[in-house]
Amino acid sequence: MMNEQTLWKQRFQHFQKEVGRYGKYMFNNHIMIVLLVLVGGGGFYYQQWLATLSDDFPVALVMSVVLMFVLTSGPIFTFLREADIVFLLPLEERLKKYFLKSFFFSYSIQIYGVLIGYGVLLPLYQQSFDTTGLSLILMAVLLLLVKLWNMAIMWECTYAMDSTVRIQDRVIRLVINFLFVYTVLTSSYLFTAIIVVVMVGYLYFHHSRSKEKSLNWEYLVKSEQRRWALFYRIANMFVDVPHVKAQVKRRKWLDFCLARIPFSQENTYKYLYTRTLLRSGDYLGLYIRLLGIGSVVIFMVPNDYAAGGAGIVFLYLIAFQLQTLHNHHNYMLWTSLYPVDEKQKTFAFRTLFRSLLYMGSGILGVVVLIATMNVFVAVGMLVFSCLFSYLFVSKKILAS
Repeated sequence: MMNEQTLWKQRFQHFQKEVGRYGKYMFNNHIMIVLLVLVGGGGFYYQQWLATLSDDFPVALVMSVVLMFVLTSGPIFTFLREADIVFLLPLEERLKKYFLKSFFFSYSIQIYGVLIGYGVLLPLYQQSFDTTGLSLILMAVLLLLVKLWNMAIMWECTYAMDSTVRIQDRVIRLVINFLFVYTVLTSSYLFTAIIVVVMVGYLYFHHSRSKEKSLNWEYLVKSEQRRWALFYRIANMFVDVPHVKAQVKRRKWLDFCLARIPFSQENTYKYLYTRTLLRSGDYLGLYIRLLGIGSVVIFMVPNDYAAGGAGIVFLYLIAFQLQTLHNHHNYMLWTSLYPVDEKQKTFAFRTLFRSLLYMGSGILGVVVLIATMNVFVAVGMLVFSCLFSYLFVSKKILAS
């Protein structure tokens, strides 16, 4: 006899086990240090930016846009699996408590997201508006209630078979969330009351539409699978995850890079690593994204040396993420059949790794030079890449 409480407990324990297993690798000492540097530096320059704000800066507009996305986004964890479509679908009526627990667990997780977003905007809010302790707490409570409303609407939309219903709902909720936050910040309480009435009516509309329908189990299962796939792909950047299937993309336009490698036995691993880098979905995209984000951060940092420091942080992140390329083919039997010395594998990876790091430091160095016009900082980044590549490869990667 199926017990819904036992089922939810088992699924929740599996969730905790998986997150705990890979979370300890994802949030290791190196990443925590980088995060602390980024958060500390970001907070410092955020305070400096607040000191430069003029009286006509649209604080209410900016806060409304940010909180609009915070309130609208966020998943509902159901912990469903593919086989549940067959075995649990007939028992949907008996699973109300199961889904209710999933709903409130998801809400409890997203409370932190709302409070973090609100906390980041709090200095801006306090500087631009006359606030008291009570008004700050009241604003936080209102945001949490609106988040609960958003999740209730999201759940009602899981009954819809047409995906356009969920797309339209997301757009509508973005607009409503924006108007609610904006009217509260600008003290337009009459309009706020009107929006609250609209929110209640909108929730009742979706509830009445879904009242006689069954859940869209395929949508719920696929949503859960996408979330786990995303989690495992992120975890795979730090540790080998057996759940992740390698994604390969043809990228024919990059074949010229492979054509430049001479066809000879000593270049076997050089060709293999380069081909893996160019066609695997894990490395090239990550490399380009980190370079892009790093360039944007460098332009946003006003201090020359801080900009150089940001560039070094992103070079470290690139090196840390690319290290897994060395072990990418370790669990494939056919590579052990290569009549190639193991030293050639080591040399091939070292050469490719350093080339990528030098190229990245060159790109970020040019960005630093354009942003700061400081040659010393740009050259310093290149020197860091040279030293770091030798130390990182020899002591961390090749020792494994």
